Amino acid sequence: MQLGRALRFIFLWLCARLSLYLINFTPISMKNFIRTTATVLACISFLSCRDDRTGVEITIDGWGDDTEYMVSYIWGDENEKMDTLKADGGRITFMTSKNDTTEIIVCSSLDCTYRPNLKPLVTDSYSVHTVILPGVFEKITGKRTDKGVIYDSDGVELQSQMASEHTNMLPLLNIGDSLNVIIETPNTPYSSLIRAFDAHTSLKNTKDSLRKEYINAHPSSQLSGRYICSLGYNEMPEYANKLNPEVLHGIYRDRIDIALKKAEEYAAVQRNKKAIVVGNPAPDFTLVDINGDKRSLSEFRGRYVVIDFWGTWCGWCMKGIPDMKKLYKKYNDKMESIGIACRDTRGKWRKAVSEHDMEWTNLINENDNDVAVLYAVEGYPTKIIVDPEGKILSVSTEESPEFYTAVSELLD
Repeated sequence: MQLGRALRFIFLWLCARLSLYLINFTPISMKNFIRTTATVLACISFLSCRDDRTGVEITIDGWGDDTEYMVSYIWGDENEKMDTLKADGGRITFMTSKNDTTEIIVCSSLDCTYRPNLKPLVTDSYSVHTVILPGVFEKITGKRTDKGVIYDSDGVELQSQMASEHTNMLPLLNIGDSLNVIIETPNTPYSSLIRAFDAHTSLKNTKDSLRKEYINAHPSSQLSGRYICSLGYNEMPEYANKLNPEVLHGIYRDRIDIALKKAEEYAAVQRNKKAIVVGNPAPDFTLVDINGDKRSLSEFRGRYVVIDFWGTWCGWCMKGIPDMKKLYKKYNDKMESIGIACRDTRGKWRKAVSEHDMEWTNLINENDNDVAVLYAVEGYPTKIIVDPEGKILSVSTEESPEFYTAVSELLD
């Protein structure tokens, strides 16, 4: 990018010089005029051939033209999208005219794991992960091995560092991919899922330790800015304070700002946990229902209430809807269920409520009134039983048969 500006400056300077020669043509010799004209024309030719594209070209030995490639990319902050690409002559090209930073993950469809809804789950160890920067055209070359894809980048420092990071993390990525298969496989036994989630937590802790070591040693690296966004919310502010200003306000500034905001919410959740315990009053709240009307918890005083924090994006939440429907059908004369959709768009929320015939009170939790933070929600689904006097009877932080049994025993 800096080279391009320099060349344009030289070009403009030469044009100005030529203009002066043309205005005062008599004092200069024809030889000097021809030399200057040739120089300007050569500069024009060079500038016209310069590659100003923004994107990446990927060539991986073992990836052929007959395979579809999945690309997951993020515009700006968190607007993740999934698309497909085809190779041409062994090369996969992803181009963009966008001016913001774009992270992409490219994986062969043959190496993807497919969820029950046929949505592909990208396999990290067999993927290429890079960041596309405005005015930079990166070339990635590598090979597919039985342990994953190994590749190098000719891009800027951050892009080269990400390629090296992938190779160094490959053993951990393989473990993560194996755990994801267990978690995403339908009808996996509950005990196996719990073990997989515990192993996933341990794996993340290992990765975070490596990232923190890197941040401590490289506070001026843009990669450290990327690592900050992957740390736990309880550690994020501490390590963000170690970064140099050019990193905090650098390539990942938007992501860092969003991550630190979430860290503030996490701190608020930890403070609020002291109040969300059995026997304490359930905090009142007011949210909008499916019809656009404002509804408050206090209007249900005198009845048992089940508050269900859920989301259409949450697999366990969606799995629990049939059991919640049975519960509501049996006890709706004795209790009210309040579903509070979190981290959802209104469109997805309305569609899910309609498609699954969720007849109970359904509210949406939006950022200007975060009831999930008020109730110290750390995982989804979270279900809270409130008695007729408005006091908390129980807090359940997982989708399990025991919750429905407890409600039945309470109301029978």
